[in-house]
Amino acid sequence: EDMVQRRKHGSVKAIHDSLYSLLAVVERALTPNTVALYWLSGDETTLQLRELRTVSNHMRESALRVGEGVLGAVLKRQEPVVLTGDAARRAVQSIYDGKEPVTDFAAVPIRDRGHVRGVLMADRTEHKPFTEDDQTIMMTMADEVVRTIQVERILGEMDQEKFQRERF
Repeated sequence: EDMVQRRKHGSVKAIHDSLYSLLAVVERALTPNTVALYWLSGDETTLQLRELRTVSNHMRESALRVGEGVLGAVLKRQEPVVLTGDAARRAVQSIYDGKEPVTDFAAVPIRDRGHVRGVLMADRTEHKPFTEDDQTIMMTMADEVVRTIQVERILGEMDQEKFQRERF
């Protein structure tokens, strides 16, 4: 029983480390103010902040309701959203606690087997709009997020099966 808990904890840590590393790649490639991964809750009513890399001290870490804000729009439309200027500033109001001087915003849906499971978002503060290449990088990283979670899920199932076989 204790071994199962340790394995689960190890798997969760492995996912965390992998996702954090993926966000580091996005951060290096896009030079954003913030890059964040939001994941849909089990009951699909909220988006939970799962991983974050930011220079801001104002990031809101509470869950966001699914139907609201720009991240809700990404879930509903199931396609990337790119905004600049005032639209970008308004878009991030639900994401930050304070007034963050955001000038550009981009978000892409994270899809797993045809279902949207979350949102990968990035923003900038230096008047540098997100390009199609930037969106492609974000979509590729969103696919990698899903692969990372799928691999860990499979490894966890294999560990569980092995543990069950060894017990009997």
